[in-house]
Amino acid sequence: MRVRSVLYMLTVLYLLVGYNGLKTVTFEQLYNKDLNKVSKIEIRSGSTGELKSITDKTIINKFLVKVKNVKLIPDKDQREMKGYKYRVTLYDSESQTFEFTSTEFNGHYYQPDHDILKVIKTIFNETL
Repeated sequence: MRVRSVLYMLTVLYLLVGYNGLKTVTFEQLYNKDLNKVSKIEIRSGSTGELKSITDKTIINKFLVKVKNVKLIPDKDQREMKGYKYRVTLYDSESQTFEFTSTEFNGHYYQPDHDILKVIKTIFNETL
């Protein structure tokens, strides 16, 4: 009987604290819009504040092809985090459609993904 009570309490605690309801998704699923309509990408460095704006469709497509299938695994810790390495903003014409960092998408935190960070860093460093 006592074991049952402990298991019940642990299950309730897990549901209240440990389960955040988020699932593993791809970048494309999170974006949930037509990636072909992205007309501009802005990338801001979190360490220097430098902002780079990319409107070259070839570079935009290269970036999106590399990140669209990246799997994003929800972080168990959803407490607000401060700072970022890069913040990326996507635009359709002049309308902002999506903003994210390498760990935060749509207000939720995901485990750091080195593939997406590498792509962001490469595009940022290659852009004048």
